[in-house]
Amino acid sequence: MLMKHLKLSDIMCTTYKTPSRDFVAIDVEYATRHDQSICQFGLAVVSNAKIVEVRSWYIQPLGNKYDEQTTEVHGMTSETTADCPILPEVWPEIAMYLDGSEIWAHNAISVEVPVIEKNLRAYSIHHTPYVIYDSMRLFIREDTNRWNGGIGLENCLYAFGLPCENHHDAGEDAAMCAQVLIAFLNGQEPNWILADETMKRVKEMHRLQEEKERAEHQACQLDLFSDALTSTSLSSCTNQHAPSIFYKEYSDLDDGIDEVDYSRLNVANTNPLFGCNVVITGFFHISRSQLRKALDAMGAKRSNTVTKKTQAVLIGERNVGPKKLQEITNLIHNGYNIARITGDEQLDSLLYDTSLSAKDFAIHEPAKKELNFTLNHYLKHKYALSYPNNSIANKELYFPDHFGGDMQFLCQICGNLGAFGNWDLNPQVTHVVLPLSTVAILQNRGKDDVIREYEEFYNRSLAVTFDASFVTEHDILKFVRERIVRQNDEITARLYVAYLQSAGIDPENDYKFGLAVARRNYAKEMSNAVQDAQ
Repeated sequence: MLMKHLKLSDIMCTTYKTPSRDFVAIDVEYATRHDQSICQFGLAVVSNAKIVEVRSWYIQPLGNKYDEQTTEVHGMTSETTADCPILPEVWPEIAMYLDGSEIWAHNAISVEVPVIEKNLRAYSIHHTPYVIYDSMRLFIREDTNRWNGGIGLENCLYAFGLPCENHHDAGEDAAMCAQVLIAFLNGQEPNWILADETMKRVKEMHRLQEEKERAEHQACQLDLFSDALTSTSLSSCTNQHAPSIFYKEYSDLDDGIDEVDYSRLNVANTNPLFGCNVVITGFFHISRSQLRKALDAMGAKRSNTVTKKTQAVLIGERNVGPKKLQEITNLIHNGYNIARITGDEQLDSLLYDTSLSAKDFAIHEPAKKELNFTLNHYLKHKYALSYPNNSIANKELYFPDHFGGDMQFLCQICGNLGAFGNWDLNPQVTHVVLPLSTVAILQNRGKDDVIREYEEFYNRSLAVTFDASFVTEHDILKFVRERIVRQNDEITARLYVAYLQSAGIDPENDYKFGLAVARRNYAKEMSNAVQDAQ
Protein backbone atom coordinates (compact mmCIF):
# COMPACT_ATOMS: atom_id res chain seq x y z
CA MET A 1 0.00 0.00 0.00
CA LEU A 2 1.36 3.41 -0.93
CA MET A 3 1.97 5.94 1.78
CA LYS A 4 -1.02 8.22 2.24
CA HIS A 5 -0.27 11.66 3.62
CA LEU A 6 -3.10 12.31 6.00
CA LYS A 7 -4.42 15.40 7.66
CA LEU A 8 -5.34 15.32 11.34
CA SER A 9 -9.01 15.21 10.45
CA ASP A 10 -8.34 12.11 8.37
CA ILE A 11 -6.91 10.11 11.25
CA MET A 12 -8.70 11.53 14.26
CA CYS A 13 -12.36 11.22 15.16
CA THR A 14 -13.22 14.47 16.89
CA THR A 15 -16.79 13.53 17.74
CA TYR A 16 -17.89 11.80 20.92
CA LYS A 17 -17.76 8.02 20.80
CA THR A 18 -18.40 5.38 23.44
CA PRO A 19 -15.58 2.82 23.46
CA SER A 20 -16.45 -0.75 22.58
CA ARG A 21 -15.45 -3.68 24.78
CA ASP A 22 -12.61 -4.58 22.40
CA PHE A 23 -10.00 -1.92 21.67
CA VAL A 24 -6.32 -1.05 21.80
CA ALA A 25 -5.07 1.77 24.05
CA ILE A 26 -1.79 3.40 23.03
CA ASP A 27 0.73 5.89 24.36
CA VAL A 28 3.90 7.45 22.93
CA GLU A 29 6.89 9.17 24.50
CA TYR A 30 9.13 11.38 22.37
CA ALA A 31 12.75 12.50 22.69
CA THR A 32 12.74 16.16 21.69
CA ARG A 33 10.10 18.84 21.57
CA HIS A 34 11.35 20.03 18.17
CA ASP A 35 10.89 16.94 15.99
CA GLN A 36 8.90 14.83 18.51
CA SER A 37 10.76 11.70 17.42
CA ILE A 38 9.27 8.67 19.18
CA CYS A 39 11.52 6.98 21.75
CA GLN A 40 8.94 4.61 23.25
CA PHE A 41 5.64 3.20 22.01
CA GLY A 42 3.26 1.34 24.32
CA LEU A 43 -0.09 -0.35 23.89
CA ALA A 44 -2.61 -2.36 25.87
CA VAL A 45 -4.93 -4.84 24.18
CA VAL A 46 -8.43 -5.03 25.65
CA SER A 47 -10.81 -7.91 24.92
CA ASN A 48 -14.30 -8.03 26.41
CA ALA A 49 -13.42 -5.08 28.67
CA LYS A 50 -10.34 -6.83 30.12
CA ILE A 51 -6.69 -6.10 29.51
CA VAL A 52 -5.21 -9.21 27.92
CA GLU A 53 -1.79 -7.93 26.82
CA VAL A 54 0.51 -4.97 27.43
CA ARG A 55 3.47 -4.26 25.11
CA SER A 56 6.08 -1.55 24.86
CA TRP A 57 8.95 -0.87 22.47
CA TYR A 58 12.00 1.31 23.07
CA ILE A 59 12.80 3.06 19.80
CA GLN A 60 15.90 5.02 18.84
CA PRO A 61 14.77 8.56 17.94
CA LEU A 62 16.23 10.61 15.10
CA GLY A 63 19.92 11.15 15.82
CA ASN A 64 19.34 9.50 19.22
CA LYS A 65 19.06 13.01 20.69
CA TYR A 66 17.03 14.06 23.76
CA ASP A 67 15.98 17.33 25.35
CA GLU A 68 16.64 17.86 29.04
CA GLN A 69 12.96 18.72 29.43
CA THR A 70 11.72 15.48 27.87
CA THR A 71 14.25 13.41 29.80
CA GLU A 72 13.01 15.04 32.97
CA VAL A 73 9.49 13.84 32.11
CA HIS A 74 10.12 10.21 31.17
CA GLY A 75 13.68 9.58 32.37
CA MET A 76 14.99 8.25 29.05
CA THR A 77 18.33 9.36 27.59
CA SER A 78 20.45 8.54 24.56
CA GLU A 79 21.95 5.68 26.57
CA THR A 80 18.50 4.14 26.98
CA THR A 81 18.00 3.79 23.24
CA ALA A 82 21.61 3.51 22.05
CA ASP A 83 21.14 -0.10 20.92
CA CYS A 84 17.43 0.06 20.08
CA PRO A 85 15.87 -0.26 16.61
CA ILE A 86 14.54 2.74 14.71
CA LEU A 87 10.81 3.15 14.05
CA PRO A 88 10.63 1.50 10.58
CA GLU A 89 12.12 -1.68 12.08
CA VAL A 90 9.45 -2.08 14.77
CA TRP A 91 6.42 -0.50 13.08
CA PRO A 92 5.34 -3.71 11.29
CA GLU A 93 5.02 -5.40 14.68
CA ILE A 94 3.15 -2.43 16.16
CA ALA A 95 0.89 -2.25 13.10
CA MET A 96 -0.22 -5.85 13.68
CA TYR A 97 -1.99 -4.59 16.82
CA LEU A 98 -3.35 -1.37 15.28
CA ASP A 99 -4.60 -2.40 11.85
CA GLY A 100 -8.34 -2.97 11.99
CA SER A 101 -8.53 -2.13 15.71
CA GLU A 102 -10.42 0.55 17.58
CA ILE A 103 -7.61 2.75 18.91
CA TRP A 104 -7.76 5.03 21.96
CA ALA A 105 -5.26 7.33 23.66
CA HIS A 106 -5.57 9.85 26.47
CA ASN A 107 -5.08 13.36 25.06
CA ALA A 108 -4.67 11.87 21.58
CA ILE A 109 -5.57 15.14 19.83
CA SER A 110 -2.57 16.95 21.34
CA VAL A 111 -0.01 14.12 21.50
CA GLU A 112 -0.54 10.74 19.83
CA VAL A 113 -2.15 11.93 16.60
CA PRO A 114 0.36 14.65 15.62
CA VAL A 115 3.36 12.72 16.96
CA ILE A 116 2.53 9.46 15.17
CA GLU A 117 1.66 11.29 11.96
CA LYS A 118 4.93 13.27 12.05
CA ASN A 119 7.03 10.15 12.67
CA LEU A 120 5.33 8.06 9.97
CA ARG A 121 5.92 10.85 7.49
CA ALA A 122 9.53 11.37 8.59
CA TYR A 123 10.34 7.75 7.73
CA SER A 124 7.88 7.47 4.80
CA ILE A 125 6.36 4.41 6.43
CA HIS A 126 3.62 2.69 4.42
CA HIS A 127 0.54 2.28 6.60
CA THR A 128 -3.21 2.06 6.64
CA PRO A 129 -5.19 5.12 7.76
CA TYR A 130 -5.66 5.12 11.55
CA VAL A 131 -8.57 6.53 13.52
CA ILE A 132 -7.45 7.36 17.06
CA TYR A 133 -10.10 8.32 19.61
CA ASP A 134 -9.31 10.58 22.54
CA SER A 135 -10.40 9.18 25.92
CA MET A 136 -10.01 12.65 27.45
CA ARG A 137 -13.09 13.70 25.47
CA LEU A 138 -15.25 11.32 27.48
CA PHE A 139 -14.95 13.55 30.54
CA ILE A 140 -16.10 17.09 31.21
CA ARG A 141 -15.55 18.99 34.46
CA GLU A 142 -17.60 22.07 35.08
CA ASP A 143 -15.48 23.03 38.09
CA THR A 144 -12.17 23.45 36.24
CA ASN A 145 -10.60 24.25 32.93
CA ARG A 146 -10.71 20.87 31.19
CA TRP A 147 -7.38 21.50 29.45
CA ASN A 148 -5.63 22.44 32.66
CA GLY A 149 -4.89 18.94 33.96
CA GLY A 150 -8.30 18.44 35.53
CA ILE A 151 -9.07 15.49 33.24
CA GLY A 152 -5.52 14.36 32.51
CA LEU A 153 -4.66 10.69 32.79
CA GLU A 154 -3.48 10.95 36.39
CA ASN A 155 -6.63 12.78 37.51
CA CYS A 156 -8.92 10.36 35.68
CA LEU A 157 -7.22 7.39 37.33
CA TYR A 158 -7.67 8.94 40.76
CA ALA A 159 -11.29 9.81 39.94
CA PHE A 160 -11.99 6.09 39.45
CA GLY A 161 -9.99 5.08 42.53
CA LEU A 162 -7.19 3.65 40.38
CA PRO A 163 -3.46 3.99 41.13
CA CYS A 164 -1.09 5.94 38.88
CA GLU A 165 2.27 4.16 38.83
CA ASN A 166 5.27 4.53 36.50
CA HIS A 167 3.62 7.48 34.78
CA HIS A 168 5.25 8.38 31.44
CA ASP A 169 6.33 4.83 30.72
CA ALA A 170 4.51 4.25 27.42
CA GLY A 171 3.42 0.69 28.22
CA GLU A 172 2.21 1.61 31.71
CA ASP A 173 0.40 4.72 30.44
CA ALA A 174 -1.35 2.70 27.73
CA ALA A 175 -2.49 0.18 30.34
CA MET A 176 -3.70 2.98 32.64
CA CYS A 177 -5.60 4.58 29.75
CA ALA A 178 -7.24 1.19 29.16
CA GLN A 179 -8.16 0.94 32.86
CA VAL A 180 -9.88 4.33 32.70
CA LEU A 181 -11.87 3.26 29.63
CA ILE A 182 -12.83 -0.06 31.25
CA ALA A 183 -14.07 1.76 34.35
CA PHE A 184 -16.10 4.04 32.09
CA LEU A 185 -17.53 1.02 30.24
CA ASN A 186 -18.50 -0.62 33.52
CA GLY A 187 -20.66 2.37 34.36
CA GLN A 188 -18.48 3.82 37.11
CA GLU A 189 -18.91 7.53 37.74
CA PRO A 190 -15.70 9.54 38.13
CA ASN A 191 -15.37 11.14 41.55
CA TRP A 192 -13.53 14.40 40.85
CA ILE A 193 -13.48 15.40 44.51
CA LEU A 194 -11.62 12.16 45.24
CA ALA A 195 -9.32 12.89 42.30
CA ASP A 196 -8.43 16.35 43.59
CA GLU A 197 -7.89 15.09 47.15
CA THR A 198 -5.65 12.26 45.90
CA MET A 199 -3.72 14.62 43.67
CA LYS A 200 -3.16 16.95 46.61
CA ARG A 201 -1.79 14.07 48.71
CA VAL A 202 0.43 12.89 45.85
CA LYS A 203 1.87 16.37 45.32
CA GLU A 204 2.59 16.64 49.05
CA MET A 205 4.36 13.27 48.93
CA HIS A 206 6.42 14.50 45.97
CA ARG A 207 7.28 17.69 47.85
CA LEU A 208 8.46 15.70 50.88
CA GLN A 209 10.45 13.38 48.61
CA GLU A 210 12.14 16.36 46.95
CA GLU A 211 13.04 17.76 50.36
CA LYS A 212 14.49 14.38 51.32
CA GLU A 213 16.51 14.24 48.10
CA ARG A 214 17.83 17.75 48.69
CA ALA A 215 18.94 16.74 52.18
CA GLU A 216 20.60 13.60 50.79
CA HIS A 217 22.21 15.73 48.09
CA GLN A 218 23.75 18.01 50.70
CA ALA A 219 24.93 15.01 52.70
CA CYS A 220 26.43 13.59 49.52
CA GLN A 221 28.32 16.84 48.94
CA LEU A 222 29.74 16.66 52.44
CA ASP A 223 30.78 13.03 51.85
CA LEU A 224 32.44 13.95 48.56
CA PHE A 225 34.25 16.83 50.25
CA SER A 226 35.44 14.50 53.00
CA ASP A 227 36.62 11.97 50.41
CA ALA A 228 38.49 14.70 48.54
CA LEU A 229 40.32 15.67 51.72
CA THR A 230 41.42 12.11 52.47
CA SER A 231 42.19 11.01 48.91
CA THR A 232 44.13 13.97 47.52
CA SER A 233 47.18 15.90 48.58
CA LEU A 234 45.11 19.06 48.19
CA SER A 235 44.06 18.33 51.78
CA SER A 236 47.40 19.81 52.81
CA CYS A 237 46.21 23.22 51.66
CA THR A 238 45.56 25.66 54.46
CA ASN A 239 42.19 27.07 55.45
CA GLN A 240 40.17 24.14 54.04
CA HIS A 241 36.43 24.48 54.41
CA ALA A 242 33.34 22.51 53.42
CA PRO A 243 31.37 23.68 50.36
CA SER A 244 29.80 26.97 51.32
CA ILE A 245 26.38 25.92 50.06
CA PHE A 246 25.85 24.96 53.69
CA TYR A 247 26.35 28.41 55.14
CA LYS A 248 26.12 30.98 52.35
CA GLU A 249 23.12 32.28 50.51
CA TYR A 250 23.49 32.73 46.77
CA SER A 251 21.06 33.71 44.10
CA ASP A 252 20.40 30.84 41.71
CA LEU A 253 21.32 33.21 38.89
CA ASP A 254 24.65 34.30 40.43
CA ASP A 255 27.74 33.13 38.60
CA GLY A 256 31.23 33.67 39.98
CA ILE A 257 32.24 37.29 40.54
CA ASP A 258 36.04 36.83 40.37
CA GLU A 259 38.31 36.40 37.40
CA VAL A 260 41.24 34.08 36.82
CA ASP A 261 44.69 35.54 37.54
CA TYR A 262 46.39 34.32 34.39
CA SER A 263 49.77 35.62 35.57
CA ARG A 264 49.72 32.99 38.32
CA LEU A 265 47.96 30.19 36.41
CA ASN A 266 49.86 26.89 36.35
CA VAL A 267 49.99 26.27 32.59
CA ALA A 268 52.99 23.96 32.60
CA ASN A 269 52.42 20.56 31.04
CA THR A 270 53.17 19.06 34.45
CA ASN A 271 50.07 20.64 36.02
CA PRO A 272 47.47 18.24 37.50
CA LEU A 273 44.90 18.81 34.74
CA PHE A 274 47.12 18.59 31.66
CA GLY A 275 45.49 16.06 29.28
CA CYS A 276 42.91 15.21 31.96
CA ASN A 277 39.20 14.60 31.23
CA VAL A 278 37.44 17.16 33.45
CA VAL A 279 33.78 17.84 34.25
CA ILE A 280 32.49 20.95 36.04
CA THR A 281 29.34 20.92 38.15
CA GLY A 282 28.08 23.87 40.17
CA PHE A 283 29.41 27.42 40.55
CA PHE A 284 32.69 28.63 42.07
CA HIS A 285 33.84 32.13 42.98
CA ILE A 286 35.30 32.26 39.45
CA SER A 287 32.79 32.67 36.65
CA ARG A 288 32.04 29.59 34.59
CA SER A 289 33.31 31.21 31.37
CA GLN A 290 36.58 32.22 33.04
CA LEU A 291 37.01 28.75 34.50
CA ARG A 292 36.54 27.15 31.10
CA LYS A 293 39.25 29.39 29.61
CA ALA A 294 41.58 28.52 32.49
CA LEU A 295 41.06 24.79 32.00
CA ASP A 296 41.72 25.14 28.27
CA ALA A 297 44.93 27.02 29.02
CA MET A 298 46.00 24.23 31.39
CA GLY A 299 45.49 21.63 28.67
CA ALA A 300 42.44 19.96 30.22
CA LYS A 301 39.82 18.14 28.13
CA ARG A 302 36.48 19.57 29.18
CA SER A 303 33.21 17.61 29.02
CA ASN A 304 29.64 18.31 30.08
CA THR A 305 28.83 14.73 31.07
CA VAL A 306 30.29 12.29 33.58
CA THR A 307 31.45 9.06 31.91
CA LYS A 308 33.83 6.19 32.54
CA LYS A 309 36.56 8.33 30.93
CA THR A 310 36.14 11.16 33.46
CA GLN A 311 39.31 11.64 35.54
CA ALA A 312 38.45 14.70 37.62
CA VAL A 313 35.31 16.56 38.64
CA LEU A 314 35.29 20.15 39.87
CA ILE A 315 32.47 20.43 42.42
CA GLY A 316 31.35 24.00 42.99
CA GLU A 317 30.18 25.85 46.06
CA ARG A 318 26.53 25.97 44.99
CA ASN A 319 23.99 24.78 42.38
CA VAL A 320 25.72 21.41 42.02
CA GLY A 321 23.88 18.97 39.73
CA PRO A 322 22.46 16.06 41.77
CA LYS A 323 22.44 13.77 38.71
CA LYS A 324 26.14 14.32 38.13
CA LEU A 325 26.87 13.63 41.79
CA GLN A 326 24.94 10.38 41.56
CA GLU A 327 26.79 9.41 38.38
CA ILE A 328 30.12 10.12 40.10
CA THR A 329 29.08 8.04 43.11
CA ASN A 330 28.06 5.11 40.89
CA LEU A 331 31.30 5.16 38.91
CA ILE A 332 33.47 5.37 42.01
CA HIS A 333 31.46 2.56 43.55
CA ASN A 334 32.20 0.49 40.45
CA GLY A 335 35.93 1.00 40.84
CA TYR A 336 36.67 3.95 38.51
CA ASN A 337 39.27 6.49 39.68
CA ILE A 338 37.77 9.98 39.70
CA ALA A 339 39.47 12.83 41.56
CA ARG A 340 37.08 15.30 43.17
CA ILE A 341 38.08 18.94 43.63
CA THR A 342 35.59 20.55 45.99
CA GLY A 343 35.16 24.19 46.90
CA ASP A 344 36.75 27.51 46.04
CA GLU A 345 39.99 27.07 48.01
CA GLN A 346 40.78 23.66 46.54
CA LEU A 347 40.10 25.09 43.09
CA ASP A 348 42.51 27.98 43.71
CA SER A 349 45.21 25.54 44.79
CA LEU A 350 44.64 23.48 41.66
CA LEU A 351 44.89 26.53 39.40
CA TYR A 352 47.80 28.39 41.00
CA ASP A 353 49.97 25.97 43.02
CA THR A 354 52.83 25.19 40.61
CA SER A 355 54.17 22.50 42.94
CA LEU A 356 51.17 20.23 42.29
CA SER A 357 51.14 17.53 39.62
CA ALA A 358 48.76 14.76 38.57
CA LYS A 359 50.15 12.29 41.09
CA ASP A 360 49.30 14.70 43.91
CA PHE A 361 45.56 14.33 43.51
CA ALA A 362 45.02 10.99 41.73
CA ILE A 363 43.12 8.31 43.65
CA HIS A 364 45.48 5.37 43.74
CA GLU A 365 43.23 2.77 45.35
CA PRO A 366 40.11 1.81 43.33
CA ALA A 367 36.86 1.45 45.22
CA LYS A 368 35.79 -2.08 45.97
CA LYS A 369 32.27 -3.39 45.84
CA GLU A 370 31.32 -5.57 48.77
CA LEU A 371 27.67 -6.49 48.31
CA ASN A 372 26.28 -8.55 51.17
CA PHE A 373 22.94 -9.67 49.73
CA THR A 374 20.16 -9.95 52.31
CA LEU A 375 16.40 -10.35 52.41
CA ASN A 376 16.11 -6.54 52.42
CA HIS A 377 17.88 -6.36 49.05
CA TYR A 378 15.40 -8.85 47.64
CA LEU A 379 12.34 -7.08 49.06
CA LYS A 380 13.56 -3.66 47.88
CA HIS A 381 14.19 -4.88 44.32
CA LYS A 382 11.38 -7.42 44.04
CA TYR A 383 9.62 -7.07 40.70
CA ALA A 384 5.83 -7.00 40.78
CA LEU A 385 4.34 -9.45 38.27
CA SER A 386 0.60 -9.83 38.44
CA TYR A 387 -2.06 -10.75 35.93
CA PRO A 388 -3.14 -9.30 33.52
CA ASN A 389 -0.10 -6.99 33.02
CA ASN A 390 2.58 -8.96 31.22
CA SER A 391 5.36 -6.76 32.53
CA ILE A 392 8.24 -9.16 31.83
CA ALA A 393 7.78 -8.86 28.06
CA ASN A 394 11.02 -7.65 26.41
CA LYS A 395 12.96 -8.14 29.66
CA GLU A 396 16.26 -10.01 29.93
CA LEU A 397 15.85 -12.82 32.49
CA TYR A 398 18.58 -14.89 34.10
CA PHE A 399 17.69 -18.47 35.07
CA PRO A 400 20.03 -20.05 37.65
CA ASP A 401 20.32 -23.83 37.63
CA HIS A 402 18.49 -24.36 40.93
CA PHE A 403 14.81 -24.77 40.10
CA GLY A 404 12.64 -27.60 41.34
CA GLY A 405 11.61 -28.50 37.81
CA ASP A 406 13.20 -28.62 34.37
CA MET A 407 14.14 -24.99 33.73
CA GLN A 408 14.01 -25.57 29.97
CA PHE A 409 10.22 -25.60 30.33
CA LEU A 410 10.26 -22.50 32.57
CA CYS A 411 12.45 -20.67 30.08
CA GLN A 412 10.10 -21.57 27.22
CA ILE A 413 7.13 -20.36 29.27
CA CYS A 414 8.81 -16.96 29.75
CA GLY A 415 9.66 -16.93 26.06
CA ASN A 416 5.94 -17.27 25.30
CA LEU A 417 5.45 -14.16 27.45
CA GLY A 418 7.91 -12.25 25.27
CA ALA A 419 10.89 -12.35 27.68
CA PHE A 420 14.48 -13.24 26.77
CA GLY A 421 16.25 -15.99 28.72
CA ASN A 422 19.92 -16.07 29.73
CA TRP A 423 21.79 -19.05 31.14
CA ASP A 424 24.73 -16.91 32.27
CA LEU A 425 24.84 -13.68 34.23
CA ASN A 426 25.90 -10.75 32.07
CA PRO A 427 25.48 -6.95 32.13
CA GLN A 428 22.41 -7.17 29.85
CA VAL A 429 20.41 -9.08 32.48
CA THR A 430 17.66 -6.89 33.93
CA HIS A 431 15.78 -9.50 35.98
CA VAL A 432 17.02 -12.46 38.00
CA VAL A 433 14.53 -15.32 38.45
CA LEU A 434 14.81 -16.68 41.99
CA PRO A 435 13.76 -20.27 42.80
CA LEU A 436 11.29 -20.76 45.65
CA SER A 437 14.02 -22.47 47.67
CA THR A 438 16.27 -19.39 47.39
CA VAL A 439 13.56 -17.08 48.72
CA ALA A 440 12.85 -19.47 51.61
CA ILE A 441 16.54 -19.48 52.58
CA LEU A 442 16.68 -15.67 52.41
CA GLN A 443 13.66 -15.46 54.70
CA ASN A 444 15.60 -17.58 57.20
CA ARG A 445 18.54 -15.14 56.98
CA GLY A 446 20.63 -17.52 54.92
CA LYS A 447 22.11 -17.69 51.42
CA ASP A 448 22.34 -20.38 48.80
CA ASP A 449 24.54 -20.74 45.70
CA VAL A 450 22.19 -18.56 43.63
CA ILE A 451 22.69 -15.54 45.92
CA ARG A 452 26.43 -16.18 46.33
CA GLU A 453 26.81 -16.37 42.56
CA TYR A 454 25.04 -13.02 42.12
CA GLU A 455 27.16 -11.41 44.85
CA GLU A 456 30.36 -12.60 43.17
CA PHE A 457 29.19 -11.46 39.72
CA TYR A 458 28.23 -8.02 40.99
CA ASN A 459 31.31 -7.40 43.11
CA ARG A 460 33.77 -8.35 40.38
CA SER A 461 32.02 -6.45 37.54
CA LEU A 462 33.12 -2.83 37.25
CA ALA A 463 30.50 -2.07 34.60
CA VAL A 464 27.53 -3.32 36.61
CA THR A 465 25.51 -1.21 39.02
CA PHE A 466 22.93 -2.63 41.38
CA ASP A 467 19.86 -2.12 39.23
CA ALA A 468 18.69 -5.69 38.69
CA SER A 469 15.20 -6.72 39.74
CA PHE A 470 14.19 -10.08 41.17
CA VAL A 471 11.14 -12.05 40.12
CA THR A 472 10.32 -15.37 41.76
CA GLU A 473 9.50 -18.72 40.26
CA HIS A 474 6.24 -18.55 42.25
CA ASP A 475 5.19 -15.20 40.71
CA ILE A 476 5.83 -16.46 37.18
CA LEU A 477 3.85 -19.66 37.77
CA LYS A 478 0.99 -17.74 39.37
CA PHE A 479 0.85 -15.33 36.41
CA VAL A 480 0.95 -18.17 33.88
CA ARG A 481 -1.78 -20.10 35.68
CA GLU A 482 -4.12 -17.11 35.48
CA ARG A 483 -3.26 -16.60 31.81
CA ILE A 484 -4.01 -20.26 31.03
CA VAL A 485 -7.36 -20.26 32.80
CA ARG A 486 -8.57 -16.85 31.60
CA GLN A 487 -7.23 -16.89 28.05
CA ASN A 488 -7.31 -20.62 27.33
CA ASP A 489 -3.65 -20.50 26.29
CA GLU A 490 -3.15 -24.15 25.33
CA ILE A 491 0.49 -23.89 24.23
CA THR A 492 1.59 -22.32 27.49
CA ALA A 493 -0.64 -24.77 29.37
CA ARG A 494 1.29 -27.73 27.98
CA LEU A 495 4.60 -26.19 29.06
CA TYR A 496 3.15 -25.33 32.47
CA VAL A 497 1.96 -28.90 33.03
CA ALA A 498 5.31 -30.29 31.88
CA TYR A 499 7.21 -28.02 34.26
CA LEU A 500 5.06 -28.92 37.27
CA GLN A 501 5.32 -32.60 36.50
CA SER A 502 9.11 -32.34 36.22
CA ALA A 503 9.06 -30.79 39.71
CA GLY A 504 6.85 -33.58 41.11
CA ILE A 505 3.81 -31.30 41.46
CA ASP A 506 0.30 -32.40 40.48
CA PRO A 507 -0.66 -29.88 37.73
CA GLU A 508 -4.39 -30.36 38.33
CA ASN A 509 -4.95 -30.84 42.04
CA ASP A 510 -2.08 -29.05 43.78
CA TYR A 511 -3.57 -26.33 45.99
CA LYS A 512 -0.95 -23.67 45.20
CA PHE A 513 -0.25 -24.35 41.51
CA GLY A 514 -3.02 -26.69 40.35
CA LEU A 515 -5.22 -25.61 37.44
CA ALA A 516 -8.39 -27.11 38.94
CA VAL A 517 -8.38 -24.65 41.84
CA ALA A 518 -7.78 -21.73 39.48
CA ARG A 519 -10.63 -22.80 37.21
CA ARG A 520 -13.04 -23.02 40.16
CA ASN A 521 -12.00 -19.57 41.37
CA TYR A 522 -12.43 -18.10 37.90
CA ALA A 523 -15.86 -19.73 37.46
CA LYS A 524 -16.94 -18.32 40.82
CA GLU A 525 -15.69 -14.87 39.83
CA MET A 526 -17.65 -14.98 36.56
CA SER A 527 -20.78 -16.17 38.36
CA ASN A 528 -20.56 -13.30 40.85
CA ALA A 529 -20.07 -10.85 38.00
CA VAL A 530 -23.23 -12.11 36.27
CA GLN A 531 -25.21 -11.82 39.49
CA ASP A 532 -23.95 -8.30 40.07
CA ALA A 533 -24.93 -7.34 36.52
CA GLN A 534 -28.46 -8.69 37.07
